Amino acid sequence: MNKDNLSTIDNAITQKYEDEQDFDQIQALSQKSRRKQKKSVEYIGNGPIFQVLLYQSANNIVGFLILTLYLITDSIFIGQYLGQAGLASSSVGTPLELLVCIVVIQSLSVGAISLIGPALGQKKPEEARNYATQFFLLVVIYNIIMPAIILPLKNIIARGLGATTEPVYTYLSNYMWVMYSIGIVSYSINGALLPLLRQENKVKEAMVCLILSSALNIILDAILFNFFLDKLKMQSAAISTVVSQLIIDLWILYNFFGGVKSTIIKFDKKYIKFSWFYLKTTFKQFIPAAFNTIPTIIAQALTSSQISKYAGSRTTQYQAVLGIFLRLIQLMVQPRLGIYFGFLAIFSYNLGQNKYRRIQKLILYADWLTTGILLVVQLILIGLMPFLIKMFNSDQKFVDEATPLLRICFSGIFTQSSITFASGVFQMRRKVITATLLQVFRLIVNVICIYIFPLFLDIKWIFIVPTITEVCGFLAAQFFIWQQTFYFKKMADEQEAEPKAIEGVEVSIASIQETHID
Repeated sequence: MNKDNLSTIDNAITQKYEDEQDFDQIQALSQKSRRKQKKSVEYIGNGPIFQVLLYQSANNIVGFLILTLYLITDSIFIGQYLGQAGLASSSVGTPLELLVCIVVIQSLSVGAISLIGPALGQKKPEEARNYATQFFLLVVIYNIIMPAIILPLKNIIARGLGATTEPVYTYLSNYMWVMYSIGIVSYSINGALLPLLRQENKVKEAMVCLILSSALNIILDAILFNFFLDKLKMQSAAISTVVSQLIIDLWILYNFFGGVKSTIIKFDKKYIKFSWFYLKTTFKQFIPAAFNTIPTIIAQALTSSQISKYAGSRTTQYQAVLGIFLRLIQLMVQPRLGIYFGFLAIFSYNLGQNKYRRIQKLILYADWLTTGILLVVQLILIGLMPFLIKMFNSDQKFVDEATPLLRICFSGIFTQSSITFASGVFQMRRKVITATLLQVFRLIVNVICIYIFPLFLDIKWIFIVPTITEVCGFLAAQFFIWQQTFYFKKMADEQEAEPKAIEGVEVSIASIQETHID
């Protein structure tokens, strides 16, 4: 083989190697570009709709499940260190804590998102900042008013919630002092501003915040319950919750006030003034958003009250069972919320861009995905119920009596998501009356069952009410989900027909012109 042939072969090998390097670099750049696109807010309006839902939901679900882990771990510490009385105080106090610290703030955030999402979809970042700033001012005012109302009345409220025996009353009263002095602030910064991060498609950042907060909470629980239990009792749980959230809140506030340069939705002092349009829209959206959760909270409070009234010597035991239910149900509530908040972000953004076909698919995908996930979780919970109860209370007699009651509770809970999505669709379309009526129907079913069952049946059958309520809500919601799906399909068909009609007119005009020329 001569030198020319060897040189040709060497050149070919070198060229092949360089081509492969170029291909690898192009592939790497392409992958980097795809990752960057996923992080961009435009991905919500341009990416494959099911993949966008999975991307938003997966990160949200991980964050919310870690939050659930903290809630369950918190109750495990309470149950193991303070027994059935601790679990009972947790169960009677949970409804008010959910309402004041979480539900009100999350519901206000839905009102803000219904304005911020379309503004982003229409490429109006200044308008989005205007609404975000007004939303933050509303949260600040709420944090001033609520402690001033609750703290002076905390002892009366504790007894009104059903803490009628000792040491349940003392545990709850002490817990409330911490939670409603500074706990509202720690919860509301997290609950108000993380949805705005998700609206920007920064779901991973929101997930990390929840994970770090939950991990800190578990660590603080272990320290406070092991070393300061004699002095703090139930306040151990409250302090660990408040401190862990406040630490993460520092970064959330830093981001919201412009510390992170890439942030679009942030505070702007130009807009420190409420507009009537913002307040009107937010409070219209607040009612149906709050009613996504308020029926559950009312049911919890009424159930606790009915147990106190009818259970007699079983009161503390049944309230402890209810307390375990309220923690385990979070394993289903939090994945639902994870998908729901992703759903709202995607829906509002695409609504702002009039992308009706994407919305039509989104409604069905979100409902099916959530129902399927919840069914799997429900079956796992029912199967593992005795082992799960032992984590909270290792007394075998209590485990044996609580297992069938909790299995009854969970027998149809997987149907809970449909009414949330049906109501959410109407909220984003600003049809607040329909959205509210859906939730009111669910509430009516709930209250009637809670009051009627103890009159004719043993009090233990009150534990089947959650299943009856959710199944009735599911049946009503399915009608509206399919009705709204067909509505957006019709809108999409009309939207797609318009260019064809215009094209047909242009062809006709061109034909006439050609004929005229001939």
